[in-house]
Amino acid sequence: MSLQKCGLNLNRDRRELRPHGTPEFPCAGYLAYLTARAEDEIEWHWHEEIEVLYVERGSIQLTTPGSALLLECGDGAIISSNVLHSARTESYCELHSIVFRKEILTGGDDTVFAHRYVQPMLDCPVLRCTRLVTEADLDVLSHMYAAFQTLRNSAVGYELMARCYLSRMWLQFYLSHTDELEQQREHTSITGADGERMRVMLDFIHRNYAEHIDLAQVSQEANIGPRECLRCFQRTIGISPVQYLLKYRVSEAAHLLRTTQLSVAEIAAQCGFDSPSNFSQTFKRFYSVTPKAYRQNRKDIPSRTGTPFE
Repeated sequence: MSLQKCGLNLNRDRRELRPHGTPEFPCAGYLAYLTARAEDEIEWHWHEEIEVLYVERGSIQLTTPGSALLLECGDGAIISSNVLHSARTESYCELHSIVFRKEILTGGDDTVFAHRYVQPMLDCPVLRCTRLVTEADLDVLSHMYAAFQTLRNSAVGYELMARCYLSRMWLQFYLSHTDELEQQREHTSITGADGERMRVMLDFIHRNYAEHIDLAQVSQEANIGPRECLRCFQRTIGISPVQYLLKYRVSEAAHLLRTTQLSVAEIAAQCGFDSPSNFSQTFKRFYSVTPKAYRQNRKDIPSRTGTPFE
């Protein structure tokens, strides 16, 4: 098994649909080369699988509801199941990641591995996204790196070796956070509620982005007031609902520019802009070029993912 090509396939509520690995071995390694270009940003999404990652070169900002983590060369992170997250770099990043189902570690839901070591970690609010940067994290990172290299090389028995390294990684992660687990019942956090609200509100925006949407409509979807809606967006993704709507419209327009022969005017209308000129001005704010220039130059832009290993 070689490393798989990095790329998102999302449904309307931003859940990732692509399979990671195979039904027999639900685990996959990814190598991504990211730049500061808008199209290299890893959009907001979530998946049932656990994700572990580390930065081989450069740096990246990893954002989840309630936190923004700057990961620099040599740093890593563990993202729990069903956690909404996104990532972007201000310059360049070579990012290595592994996405796998918890069954790789547990063997099933009714095992001691699931009940004692894995599910409590996944359920702990303060461990929803954990930055690995300290000396105590070195063993976690070393086993993560070994698992990635095992998937990359795909020698005979790589599935057993990858599972072994991931299990060792998880044990070190568990041992490093026993205090957090003991305090879990006393911990109070808004991030879980915010995450659920954001899924609902983002889903509404993604389904209706081509229509006129106002703050009241977005907030009603999550049964909160407009002010709390604004605060929720600021706490989780750092921008307002209106800013997110514009960004999403532009990203959808960029996708149509890359994949269709629709005119700029047709794309503007399909993506909710009231005029081609307004669309062009807004698009240039995000991509630093006009829609026409973006379409003409897109064929010369290299893939953000590089070449997957064979």
